[in-house]
Formats: sequence, structure tokens, C-alpha cells
Amino acid sequence: MRNKCNSQPEMENLEIDVAGLDVMSPSERNAVWSVGVAVVDITPQEPIHLAGYGYPDRPVPTGIVAHPIAVKAFAMRHKDGSSGIFLAADLIGLSAEVCGEIGRRCEEELGFRRDQVMLTATHTHSGPIVKPFNPCCYGVAPENLPAIDRYTEKVIASSVAVI
Repeated sequence: MRNKCNSQPEMENLEIDVAGLDVMSPSERNAVWSVGVAVVDITPQEPIHLAGYGYPDRPVPTGIVAHPIAVKAFAMRHKDGSSGIFLAADLIGLSAEVCGEIGRRCEEELGFRRDQVMLTATHTHSGPIVKPFNPCCYGVAPENLPAIDRYTEKVIASSVAVI
């Protein structure tokens, strides 16, 4: 796995015996858990308003990227077949609407029930706005709304793709 964010998820698999904390190769079939991690870059490709920097301090979108941001997945499967996914996005937060859409797509496209997918955000104050948001907090001009719509879709699609 690379340390850099990239647009394609890379999965590393490791099987462990959680009780004994013994690391095993994936070929050992008596492992209790299989786990994997993946990262997908969600750095905006166009100027966009940042969340956490309220209007009027930053009334225009920025196209400056100091550090790439990503959505990361940690997947677990027990030897009994039960599984779960933990997703963390480098954003200020994820709304119920966005989480619901990610959950719906995970179920339809990947077969994971919503209760198998945990979604969280790192709460960075230097990440882009994701819909829905409170427009009075950011002073977003109508002509900048399409970029936020496109970015929100990128976050949703990337959150499913990373799995």
C-alpha cells in the first residue's frame, strides 16, 4: 500500500487471530478475522468553498491544495462470514442525507447492509463543503453551487468505490 492518496483503492489483506494477536498469512484458514484497508483521493479538482471557515472570512472558493484529502476504508470479515466496514472521510462532517446515499449504494452495488457500514469524518476545518450545508454560514454565491454538487457526488461515489 502506498502512503500517498490515489484515485484507485489499494487493498492490503492480513488475517489475524484476535485472541492471540498472532499475525498469520492469508493462506492459513484458521484465522478468526480477515481485514483490509484502502484509500481513495477525494481532493477537489476545481475551486470550492471550504467548510469550517465561515463567511465573511472566506467568501470565495479556493483552488489551493496544501495537502491531499482522502476517504479511507477498514474492512473486517469474521470466519463465520459476518463483516463490517469503517469509512473515514477527511471532511468537516457527513450529513444524514449523504450517509443515507452512501449506505443505499453500498447495499445496492456491494451487498452491504447499512448497519454493516460505519461512516465518520475527521472534522477537518480545511476541507471542502459537502451538501447539504447551511448557506448563511458560508456565503456561497449561486454560481458556486454546481461545484459543491459535483464534489458531493465525488465523495459519495468515492466512499462506495473505496470498499
